[in-house]
Amino acid sequence: MSVVAVLDVGKTNLKLLAVTPEGAVLEAVRTRNLSRPGPPYLHVDLTAMEGWLLGALGDLARRHRLAAFVATGYGTSGVLVDDAGPVLPMMDYEAAAPGWLDEAYAAEGPGFAETGCLVDPGAHRLAKQMLWQERDFPDGFARARWLLTLPQYFAWRLGGAPASEITTLAAQTHLWNPAAGDFTGIVRRRGWDRLIPPRRNAWDVLGTIRPALAAAHGLPPELALLCGVHDSNANYHRFLAAGLGDVPLLSTGTWIIGFRPGLKLDRLDPRRGMVANVDVDGRPIGCTLHMGGREWDRIAGPAPAEATADDLAALIAAGTMALPSFAEG
Repeated sequence: MSVVAVLDVGKTNLKLLAVTPEGAVLEAVRTRNLSRPGPPYLHVDLTAMEGWLLGALGDLARRHRLAAFVATGYGTSGVLVDDAGPVLPMMDYEAAAPGWLDEAYAAEGPGFAETGCLVDPGAHRLAKQMLWQERDFPDGFARARWLLTLPQYFAWRLGGAPASEITTLAAQTHLWNPAAGDFTGIVRRRGWDRLIPPRRNAWDVLGTIRPALAAAHGLPPELALLCGVHDSNANYHRFLAAGLGDVPLLSTGTWIIGFRPGLKLDRLDPRRGMVANVDVDGRPIGCTLHMGGREWDRIAGPAPAEATADDLAALIAAGTMALPSFAEG
């Protein structure tokens, strides 16, 4: 049976799954997704991530007939690369930003009306990260040929062509205007659109694995590399494909994303954590966004106990609320 290897890059965990074409999970392995302190800033350890991925892929290939690889990943993160690899470390969006950045971005960056997404402090928007890198690390920025969001970075790194994809391009990056279906003003003004690779569908095959990687890790040389997709949008698409496009959905993880089909974007209220996303076909969709998984992790601790329905009923009856929040923001 042909099997798809699915890399799920979460903010907290990395998972690699062996999945049937019908979606049944045959096996899953995981590790923590760790960031490293500067210099030059808090950044994702892509080298460690790639080493773990290739080792885990090789292990899966010994037990399953791998036919394709696809990555999903969290939003508002990307890697500036040249033909050889990253020209700057991939910034962790929780990096402590320099003092000038908030003011500079307020003057030049897009607002909620353009993006359907608040301007958060620090480095929480990919466009804001790029403004920081362009100003403080100009040599590396000038060498960049492409900006690759997370899923497309791994497809490219394993041997595919550089590509962009709409769900990752629009996932709270401030690079995309969901209502207009076009880049935001800051992208055009600063010429960053030259860094955005050609648009592809999430399911498009971008190539096959590099022969040297296949030989080194025991992978099939014909392993197809799919473009990839934003993680919560992959979840939402399962319901669209099943004919349940009118069902509100909560997609859980470090971030909990609430999808509300049919909600007009002019009804989004930034004070209530509401944002605009874009589905795999490029259609905007109203959502909510909060760091519920981080909140759960802080409250439950490293060894959470099993909870029962009676426990839940008792907490609700007592009016228990975890206030203020445990996670930042």
